Amino acid sequence: METPTLTHIKKIAEGDEDFQSSLILILKRELPKEFSSYKDLIKEKAFSKASEIVHKMRHKIIILGLEEGHKIASQLENELKKGLLTQHHNSFTKIIATMEQFLEKIN
Repeated sequence: METPTLTHIKKIAEGDEDFQSSLILILKRELPKEFSSYKDLIKEKAFSKASEIVHKMRHKIIILGLEEGHKIASQLENELKKGLLTQHHNSFTKIIATMEQFLEKIN
């Protein structure tokens, strides 16, 4: 499994520590809320709405350098739009858990 990094965030921030910290804070704040919404929508079998949440989360996945994770999220998003829930759900859940653990370690 891929490991999240701050490489892309640092590139975007161009040395601006305040901006970098702001991006990380946004990830820390939004990711758990979006993931919670996603899980609730899956339980309700509201797959179309869940696909919208996955779409938002894809950007957070790529900003932490998870290219394969982004591909999995894209596949999951497309499947959810079709009303399907496949093994990509389990992979996606693991990716998000990895991201949350990574973000927890950052001060």
